[in-house]
Amino acid sequence: MLTAPELGLLLAKRVKLGPEYTLSLQTLIPAALANLARNVAKDPQRRNMLMTDAEIVTADVEQSVLDGRYRANLFNVLTTYQAMIKTLRYGTIWHVPASVGFTSSDVITVTNEIIVTGHSFTTGQRIRFTTTGTLPDNITAGVIYFAIVRDADTIAVAATYQDAIDDAAISFDMSAGTGSSLIHFVDGWQEVQWLQSPTQGTVEPCGPFEFVTAYLIGDKMYLNNVTGGSLRFAVPYLPTLETFPNDEDLTQDLLDELVALYLTADPALEKDA
Repeated sequence: MLTAPELGLLLAKRVKLGPEYTLSLQTLIPAALANLARNVAKDPQRRNMLMTDAEIVTADVEQSVLDGRYRANLFNVLTTYQAMIKTLRYGTIWHVPASVGFTSSDVITVTNEIIVTGHSFTTGQRIRFTTTGTLPDNITAGVIYFAIVRDADTIAVAATYQDAIDDAAISFDMSAGTGSSLIHFVDGWQEVQWLQSPTQGTVEPCGPFEFVTAYLIGDKMYLNNVTGGSLRFAVPYLPTLETFPNDEDLTQDLLDELVALYLTADPALEKDA
């Protein structure tokens, strides 16, 4: 990882200035990083070098108390992770559905089914469970299972994907468990179709899934076809020297940006004190 003084010395050498100008040249670094980030975001071959990690960069979807619409506040995404709001369209945003809750009274041991009203699971989808008490017989917290959809409000659980396809449900025997439990989506991410404005257009539903569409107002991302969950982001970000990738070619690109800024900057640079 290059430091600011090292970059200042490299730039001084490039533009044939003495090391006594290093401090002045370092003042160009923030603008050079910003220019490079914007250029890389628009380059399909290189943009993955400056992308946020979707496993880490997330935002919860919540219902606005003002108008009832569902939205995600991107303040943390923009400030903590330096995602560049003007270049979101060059990355990928996913919606992760909210977990579905149930209690022991929702477990039907006779038919080995769980009532989860309004769920959006599909047969064969991977799921896992957590609980504040105990889970139904033969279900273990944290283990990956597979959904068997009975109807819009009821699912059964299979041990393998093939069992789900074959409708071979796990038996709950005589125990429905205790306390409150949650069923979590696993790999249930759905790519968000991002519209730059609410009037840009609409995306028609396409079975078996409805597209999730979103648009920005300020730093709030509004969504349709969802009632919660969270967003995950693999989008361009503005690096600092501390977060700059250890890549020789990208470092050379940063030096090129510094040279370009130097050539357009005030030529009367001050020497270091």
